[in-house]
Amino acid sequence: GNEISRILLTAHDKSLLPYTLGDSVIFQHSGGFVFPLTVTRKDISLEKTESDDGGDYTSFEVLTVLLQSPTPDFSLRFRIHPLEMNYLNSFSLNRQDFYFPYAFSPYWDTLPINGQIYHDVYLLTNDDMSSQEVLADSIFFNSNHGILQISMNNDETYRLLP
Repeated sequence: GNEISRILLTAHDKSLLPYTLGDSVIFQHSGGFVFPLTVTRKDISLEKTESDDGGDYTSFEVLTVLLQSPTPDFSLRFRIHPLEMNYLNSFSLNRQDFYFPYAFSPYWDTLPINGQIYHDVYLLTNDDMSSQEVLADSIFFNSNHGILQISMNNDETYRLLP
């Protein structure tokens, strides 16, 4: 098939995640353990729509950002799609997926975390908490600082250190 259109990420799409490849952000577990999350991937790739018959397709950019830590064993991945694709943007923590609509509004105008006030804070929640495993149940983030806090279903938290 042939490419019939190509949809690029906007400057706004690209600004949703403030991470730079190679940088580290420092988090603290509610028990006191401090550790870095390092940006091991930040790139824009070109993907295409699927067609059952191998026919014409639309190409579109996807921004992928991966943050990793060996201890604790964390792998956090963001995937941002262009609005026109009408796909859900996604965030995953160790293969546990959270989805968020493209045009959603901040959950809080301001939110204090670790003694610092953050603005325009978004909330991602895990609706499937049927598992007996220890899993993340909510993620707090904003476009200025990225992930601010990860709350687990066992009342433990991981917070960004200012």
